[in-house]
Amino acid sequence: MKQTKIWGTTQEIWTGNNVEFHRIDIATSGFCSKHCHDYKFNMFFVEQGELWVDVWETADEVNRTIIKTGESTIIEPKKYHKFIAPIPTVAYEIYWVKLFKEDIIRETWGGVIHG
Repeated sequence: MKQTKIWGTTQEIWTGNNVEFHRIDIATSGFCSKHCHDYKFNMFFVEQGELWVDVWETADEVNRTIIKTGESTIIEPKKYHKFIAPIPTVAYEIYWVKLFKEDIIRETWGGVIHG
């Protein structure tokens, strides 16, 4: 489904299990909100154009990564970020959730009943 955003358009291409894939078309000087994802990794891949991706390491420290046609960058969960397109840009956003082997909360321990 294609959605109009203030900065351009986004279109969901595929969503399944732990992955989402979106095509974004960003107008010149278009930018998204500063936000983060609790669990999702967020990858940007630029098909055409240029994208500035700002990531907040702390409240005062922002790292900017500039990606151009054919380049990508990944933002980890819980990192505030936003993008800015200085020129018309077509990019893909890929989201995924990493499954952790340690994802278990035990109330009891297993064992063997003897008797």
